[in-house]
Amino acid sequence: METAMLVVEREDGQPGRPNLNGRLLKPLDAAEYLGVCTRQVQYLTKNGELPCIYIGTSPRYAVPDIEAFIERCRRKGGRG
Repeated sequence: METAMLVVEREDGQPGRPNLNGRLLKPLDAAEYLGVCTRQVQYLTKNGELPCIYIGTSPRYAVPDIEAFIERCRRKGGRG
């Protein structure tokens, strides 16, 4: 199964990160953003470490929530 890369080109021609603020990510995209597998995203969600929003029965992840999780990990030196 192929995954889509979330990469954009900056004005100077260099690769960059797209502006994802305000966008909800699917679990696969959230996993790619974090550099982990989807099972890890599910685990973090189940344990309340990574918040998600359910659209019907589909979990979605807000980029600011993912970035807050990353920041918590930095401060604690490990899990959020």
